[in-house]
Formats: sequence, structure tokens, C-alpha cells
Amino acid sequence: MRPLSRTVDEGQGEIIQSPWSAMDELVEVRRGDSVLVQAAPMGNKSNLMLNWLLQNKIPAIYGTFDTPVIDMTARSLAILSGHTVNQVMNGLRSSVYDELAESQYSLWFTDDAECLDPNRDGLTTLDELAVAYEEFLGEPPQVIVLDNLSDVAGAVERVALQGALKAARDLGRRLNAAVFSLHHVRRADRDEKDPGAVPVRLNDGVEAGERDATTVLGLWKPKMYNGSALRVANLKSKRQPADASGGLYKDFSLNQEYAWIGNEVS
Repeated sequence: MRPLSRTVDEGQGEIIQSPWSAMDELVEVRRGDSVLVQAAPMGNKSNLMLNWLLQNKIPAIYGTFDTPVIDMTARSLAILSGHTVNQVMNGLRSSVYDELAESQYSLWFTDDAECLDPNRDGLTTLDELAVAYEEFLGEPPQVIVLDNLSDVAGAVERVALQGALKAARDLGRRLNAAVFSLHHVRRADRDEKDPGAVPVRLNDGVEAGERDATTVLGLWKPKMYNGSALRVANLKSKRQPADASGGLYKDFSLNQEYAWIGNEVS
């Protein structure tokens, strides 16, 4: 069994490219980074990460704690097949989907919400899973996703959220993987009919301890696109320009029926 610590010649600091050139212009993510992704509930945080990983075939472990694994699998197969999520769910036993799933086994799911207990000493379940991943596939995961942060070890209070994000940061450094922590924001000024349409600012997620993150992204759906686009704002970055008020962003095409996020909207 190989040690968990990675050396420089094993890709330390390597850039995790996205499938979209506009995203790579907006934000630079490297292995070892801690990235906080903020949006309202149902704000396409999961869809963004699934498209990022699957379209670019990035080796990853995905912790899905508030959405069943079967639903995440259906979204993944929709992205890979070009079918709608409902079509996939209705034919999930199809040999076509079996073949697709086998061809994309570099994305592993776990639903163990205690996989990253910030109060636990020593190795976590994610550390152990990362070792198994490398031994099985011959390469370590480059990305780990925590979806969502509030569910990690029951982290519901401010102190617990800060501890969970710090644990995520430390995990990324140990494993030399970029860790994306997805976080729900709930605000008094949200649009009750469409909470995902309200712009997200850096201080909307202050209780999550964003000071421990290398990068903070905010997601929302501008009303001008009638739900057909997702706006991604760079709210904080240690390497690139960012705007805490959400003024530095890119818009990407969105088709939720197919769980698909495409190129920049012109």
C-alpha cells in the first residue's frame, strides 16, 4: 500500500482543467486546493460538478450526502448518453447504460456522511477510500467532492461548518487532490418562487468558513435566460481576479432535463 502523501513529481499543484474554456479563464483550480461552491438549494451545484468531472474524465471520488446515489448515477448517465434523466431512470437496467457506467468507472460515489469527521483523529473514510481507489485504478483521485458540506459529520452549526471545511482543506493537502465542498446558502432576500435566481455573494456563505478555501464560487440562474443558463461567479481566489459581490462571472448553457451544462452563453 502506497503512502497517502504525494510527492511533487506525482502531480502536486497540477491544474484541474474544466470542459469549458470560459471556466478556465474565470478560475484556476489546482490539485491540493480547497474550493467552496455556494448556491441556493437546487442551484445546480451537483450538476456543475458532475459535468466538470465526466466531460473531462477526471479521476474523482464524489461524496453525495443529500441526494441518493441512484439519482446521481442517473444524472451521470444522462450526461454521458445524451438522454434525459427521466429516460435514464426508466431504463436504468439497460445494457447501454451498463456499458456507459463501466466505461466511466473513474468516478466513485460514496454516501457515507461521516466520511470526513472533523473531530476524528487520524485517517478518515475518504483517506482509506482514496487508497483503495489508487490500488484498484492505478492512479489517485485528482478531485474529491463533498455534496454538501452541511451533511458532513452532521455539520449544521457555524463552528461545525468551519471545522468541516478545514478538514476538507487538510484532506486535499494530504491526498494532493482538489476538494470541492458544495454549500447551500439561505438568505432573507431570496426569491421564494425561484431562489436560484438571486445573485450569490461571498458573505452569503460566511458561516461555512470560506477563509479556509483557496477559491469560492457562487452559482445562480439569471432570470434573463429563463432557466436556460447558469452563472458562475468567482467570489474569492488566491490566484486570479475575483469579486466578492458576484460581479466577475461567466454564463454557461444549462439544460436541467438532460443534467447538461454546456459552453459559455454569448
